[in-house]
Amino acid sequence: MVSDPWPERLREADAAAAEGCYRCLERALREYDAGVAAGHADPTFGARAYRVAVHLAVRERLLGLFPGRYQDAPGRWVAAAPPDDAAAGADVVPAVTWRRGTATAGVGPFVASEDVGRLRARRVALEARADADPWVATLLLALVGTNPVLGLDEGRPPAPGTLPGLEPEIWAQRHPDDPSLGFTRLVLLRSSIDVLDAFRATHASFVELDVIAGEAELARGRLVSADETLARALAEFPSLVPALALRGDLRQRMEDYALAVDLYTTLLARLPDHREALLGLTKSLGFLGRHAEAIAAADRMLAFGTWYMGEAFYWKAWNLYTIGRLDDARASVDDARRLLVNADVHYLGGVIAFKQGRHDDAGTDFDAAIDLESRHCEAHFDRAALRLTRRAWPAAAAGFDEAFECLDARTPVLEQRIVDARDARLADAAREVLVHRREQALRDHRRQQAWARYNAGVGYANAGEPTKARTRAGEAIAIGGPAAEAAERLLPQLPPLP
Repeated sequence: MVSDPWPERLREADAAAAEGCYRCLERALREYDAGVAAGHADPTFGARAYRVAVHLAVRERLLGLFPGRYQDAPGRWVAAAPPDDAAAGADVVPAVTWRRGTATAGVGPFVASEDVGRLRARRVALEARADADPWVATLLLALVGTNPVLGLDEGRPPAPGTLPGLEPEIWAQRHPDDPSLGFTRLVLLRSSIDVLDAFRATHASFVELDVIAGEAELARGRLVSADETLARALAEFPSLVPALALRGDLRQRMEDYALAVDLYTTLLARLPDHREALLGLTKSLGFLGRHAEAIAAADRMLAFGTWYMGEAFYWKAWNLYTIGRLDDARASVDDARRLLVNADVHYLGGVIAFKQGRHDDAGTDFDAAIDLESRHCEAHFDRAALRLTRRAWPAAAAGFDEAFECLDARTPVLEQRIVDARDARLADAAREVLVHRREQALRDHRRQQAWARYNAGVGYANAGEPTKARTRAGEAIAIGGPAAEAAERLLPQLPPLP
């Protein structure tokens, strides 16, 4: 007689559910589903299956596995759940906000105002059971941790410090050995890399921990480690929307624009209105010289509206300017300045105005850029160039000296970026491209320094200060490049030294 394998499969499913990792919960729910399909209509495992389904739906939201394979799973098992569990799950799952970086149309970051009273009542009901039941405690933390306003009672203003309901010392004492609650603590309460590593050491099956660890590495400024960690997370969970967006941003910061475009494109194929991905795509395409595509991506952002409109107008203007469409670039940067106040917007507006011969407008924008960011070297340089055009010789010479000093202070940073690129933990081809790009940036920087010195020499020569003119021309020659050749031609035109 063949023995029934179901009891053993049910024990394995229960063990996987207790282990608590996302893949473990998936495995458990598949077994519970298989049991029903095979005719094992046992209400006791049905109640457990409902709890696992709720765990999965909540976990997807905390991780950003949008749109989620298991958002409807609790509904399949709700008939088998005790009334208190069913009511708790029905309230909590849709109220848990998706992980930051998953924001798209229809996925808001806050609960609706009309739901706040009901959800505060649900919070109170969960608090009454949280110390006795780790599943309830996990729901409570997920609810309040993603909606801190629910931790406050009606009419109670937030107090300084930790919000009610999120006190770490309280949560450290609640079911410290429950893995699902432990992982939720790591996600929603501030955790160091050491705490994450300690959890990983005892819960190796929680491969989803890489989502949290990648963000923690980024917070420490460790870009390559963050990128590697997020890459592991995406290899395991390709639908991790925040990880795709964040890794795209990381690759853009690492100047690997081609891979950044691939990551953003993958994300936008899944969520066409993901604003952060569209913004990153616009910038990366522009840096690759694919300006028409960048402008189209910016236009997509503008058509969606709502978020990052100022940034979309700015980057559209930058790309339009780069391909010489000055009138269109002017209109777009004027739209940007109505929504953004920063030095780059004013600088771009000034550059466009300078090119169009609107010198008064250019001067106003360059002044505004420097007022907002005193070390904006490009604004210093172009403002001095405008003064040179206007034959304001002393002011132009002094302005180019300011530009040189600004650029000179930037030189060690650019040199260190090359050292960092050579030491970067990247594939050989990617490292070679990065080193080449940064070496070229340093060469361009030095050419700009030489032009600052040569132009200062021209200013001083016309202002009747030949000694300063000779000094600046000599420094341009020492730096080298096209400005050195111009300086060689300038020197014979200067009066001889006394």
